[in-house]
Amino acid sequence: MKAEQSKELTVLRVNMFGGFSMKYGDIPIAFGRAYRSRYIQLFQILLLNQANGIAKDVLLENLYGMREGSNQNNSLNNLIFRLRKHLLGLGFPESDDIVIKNGRCWFVSEDPVRLDVLEFKRILEQASHATGEEKKWCLLQAVELYQGELLPQISTEMWVMAESMQLKRLFEDAIRELEGSLKQERRLRQLFQLYAKAARIYPFENWQEKEIECLMLMNQSQEAYQLYKNTVKMYIDELGVPPTSEYLSRFQDMGKRLFGHSEDLKAIQEDLQENQLDEGAFFCNYPSFIDSYRLMVRLMERSGQSIFLMLCTLVDSKGMPLGEQKNVSQKMEWLFQAMQKTMRRGDAYTKYSSCQYLALLLGTSQEDCSIISKRIDRKYQELSQGMRREVRYYVTSLAVLPEKTGRHRFQKESEIWKIKIK
Repeated sequence: MKAEQSKELTVLRVNMFGGFSMKYGDIPIAFGRAYRSRYIQLFQILLLNQANGIAKDVLLENLYGMREGSNQNNSLNNLIFRLRKHLLGLGFPESDDIVIKNGRCWFVSEDPVRLDVLEFKRILEQASHATGEEKKWCLLQAVELYQGELLPQISTEMWVMAESMQLKRLFEDAIRELEGSLKQERRLRQLFQLYAKAARIYPFENWQEKEIECLMLMNQSQEAYQLYKNTVKMYIDELGVPPTSEYLSRFQDMGKRLFGHSEDLKAIQEDLQENQLDEGAFFCNYPSFIDSYRLMVRLMERSGQSIFLMLCTLVDSKGMPLGEQKNVSQKMEWLFQAMQKTMRRGDAYTKYSSCQYLALLLGTSQEDCSIISKRIDRKYQELSQGMRREVRYYVTSLAVLPEKTGRHRFQKESEIWKIKIK
């Protein structure tokens, strides 16, 4: 910067994990509208390769791909000119420059540059030659530096994707190297924090399982169970589908392991009781619905009671599921309320996908299912203020079970739904 500062404050600090930010000393550098420009990408690439520079042909491929019929050298020269002008406008010293020599390109700065990505790699290299406490300290420092994926705002650029995958692998390997020693030393809270960080950055890669394991080892049963429920809800809300059956199966015995022993049956009953006795159908998360379904199948075999499974799907004017279309969240909320208010207290339902609900209807007939669907339609139209009917219903009796397995897999409608309600 042109402003005079002590030597300590003239370090250029650059962060690329979880976003792109820079400070020259204690002064933040704002890029404004140029944030996503190609000449800023040029700057980022040069910073990542500041030690040895980057081959010019590799740099051109990173910036322009395999494009034909364009003068990439002229384009690169233009980018360099714009970058120099931009850096001077930000207050960088005039001595800072972009140099091309012997087929390689560098960013040359008169002041030291500290980049979190390079520091992360340097510490991990140091850890690879260390042992004991020194190795552990290095690994913890590296994990602390990793604040998110590399440059997420331009994560679809091929050069970012390639570098990001390598950095992610190093981050995950560091956590796995720390697992054994931290468990052995019973530093479970610290290990839990590492897992929580990984789960925050990569929420759909099952790091929550390890978080839950840590909480259980620390005898924090309620926290573990709440995290489990939140994880299932996140999968349904964000991806539109529940976790895989394999993922869910790993938690089947969680209830037994989460709660300690108790001989106070009244206290247990209070824990089991609903917080409030709402009118209408019972909404539950998908894992609970699976348990309810399987229990109902067993009860039906014994009592002979008629039970139907109903799938409610929001569709467009062509009869196609809405999926991730616009306003689907609002329509799902209307459908949620319509089902809750029109079905009976003994019926249960759950969100199955981004545009579908599943319901268990107890003591009903096929004709009753038609009546229920019409009630839902009327309430839906009331809530949506007269919007046309756009819910499609399929039902099947629990008495009609798939052969061999005796279980519904909930994969293809052709395997499940026997009756379409008009």
